[in-house]
Amino acid sequence: MSGPVGLDVRLPLGGVFAALGLILAGYGAVGGRAEAAGPGVPTVNLNLWWGLTMLLFGLALLAAARYAVKKAGVRSAVASAEGRAIETRERKEGLEM
Repeated sequence: MSGPVGLDVRLPLGGVFAALGLILAGYGAVGGRAEAAGPGVPTVNLNLWWGLTMLLFGLALLAAARYAVKKAGVRSAVASAEGRAIETRERKEGLEM
């Protein structure tokens, strides 16, 4: 029953944040402005800045996921004594072919 443990959640979330950030930043750059304004508050293009923030966060998640894959690597279950013992027990019990 050896195999990949599961999908790293940073990969899909990084992709979603990067894509939405790119869309929002593009919308803010083209002219869709959501402004924070009030007495004494300077005008800020919120769509542009939050889009860039989301884009950078998404790219950071994607980089972290890529680094984790390179660092961990894929190892066989029989690479350690514990893994060999588990594989032997599973074959003996008929859990693995």
